[in-house]
Amino acid sequence: MTTHYPIGGLFVLSSYIPLRKKMQEVILSFVLFGHGHAHILVSLKIMAPNSKEIPVFWGHGALDAQVSETQWRGFAHTLAGQIGTPFCHYADDSIRLNRAEMKEQNVTQMRFHTYSELGHWFNEIEIQDLVSWIYVLLDN
Repeated sequence: MTTHYPIGGLFVLSSYIPLRKKMQEVILSFVLFGHGHAHILVSLKIMAPNSKEIPVFWGHGALDAQVSETQWRGFAHTLAGQIGTPFCHYADDSIRLNRAEMKEQNVTQMRFHTYSELGHWFNEIEIQDLVSWIYVLLDN
């Protein structure tokens, strides 16, 4: 989300974003001493302008005891709002991703997939969904 280089997409599996609270902007303040003791506030944007155009696939296990799915789904939703991209939560992991349907949807979005029987790991179903998502990105 901070790179200025064009990338095709980003996937996250049972993970977190270390700088989530600083994604919108980092504010640095310092004092310049001289005539008049000026105080200068500098705002440095670390989120890349093209970040809202990066498709995101986020897979997370509902049984993850190390990285809470509920908490991180909320953070992902907040991050999508900060970026300005749609957030879509998919909780029914019994339905496989349909490539034709995904092509009709907005590919540039944050897709958060919850896997009911998954802990802090990955499984075949999640990998199949990730591969389908990658195929759709490659077709666009």
